[in-house]
Amino acid sequence: MKLEEIQANTQTAARSRYSKRASNQSPQAKGQELQKTDETESFSRLWVEFLLTEAAAGEGRPPPTPTSPGQNNSLPGAPTLASPTKGLPPRRLSSFNIYAEGFLSALTSYLDTYGDDGKTHFNDAVTQSELAVAVNPLGDEGETISATVKDGVFVILFHHTRLGYSMGSLGDCLLAAIEAVLRPGFSLVAKHSIDEHYNAEIDELTQEIGNILNMPDVVLDPNFEENYAALAKAKKDDTLWQEAFGRAIFTYFSTGLRDQLTNQGFEGDEMMQEGFAEVVTSKTFRVRVVKATTNDLTNETILEDGVIYLQCTPERWSYSASNMGDGLVDLL
Repeated sequence: MKLEEIQANTQTAARSRYSKRASNQSPQAKGQELQKTDETESFSRLWVEFLLTEAAAGEGRPPPTPTSPGQNNSLPGAPTLASPTKGLPPRRLSSFNIYAEGFLSALTSYLDTYGDDGKTHFNDAVTQSELAVAVNPLGDEGETISATVKDGVFVILFHHTRLGYSMGSLGDCLLAAIEAVLRPGFSLVAKHSIDEHYNAEIDELTQEIGNILNMPDVVLDPNFEENYAALAKAKKDDTLWQEAFGRAIFTYFSTGLRDQLTNQGFEGDEMMQEGFAEVVTSKTFRVRVVKATTNDLTNETILEDGVIYLQCTPERWSYSASNMGDGLVDLL
């Protein structure tokens, strides 16, 4: 129940991690502890002082004085800044609570979308059931907010001048961080696309194509594993295709094959249906990614060992889906 542990204990455990250090040490020891450079030692005094100095310089005032730890559930020793609007109370710099709340909100959305698969992927990646917040080590080149998983710990990274900014983007960061942890099989987004955009609709489509061919036991083979492996190998620097992986294959069978069979006259033509049954002995249509097509075609329909292959190259994956199945009648 690793994920549940994080959801239940994120705020209390994370706050305790920092507040105990602050409350149980002398001021000198606190200073030494907070100056550690390990990325999981978040919100160091050096960074807080830097942010205060920058903010004060912009408003023409000296840096405010730090307040005692524990007030307003903020970080140990986190200082306050006077509000730029007269009459309003001082505001405290963004604390770990903001990141904890943002993380829990992002996690809830993530689980709403990816369900049990998302929980499995998360637990397989975040093996330590631990959340940390850290300054992005990329410095000025770092993003306002991002995330990573390091040594089984989920780490939220913030730009050193933008503490507490862009919490609404944490959902995308969470997914990217989990997906970046290598694991066998499909990525989470690819699996989600298969479930939502292929499995949910393929039975009805198979029946439609079976009726067109007068072949109720026709087989539509998405060839998921082989195609995913071929695309992942060819598109190492591009993962956008994974988001529509299942939909792309479904479209090859629907907008492509089904409509091509109808347009080529198979529906209601017994002679064409019998001819198809004679040559396509496996009764199978299979989508396949290949290194090259004949004459550099975007999509290609070929017959091999009683199987109709609907194929394309990685570079033209999901292109011109309506042409998939073109020329099928010529194979009879």
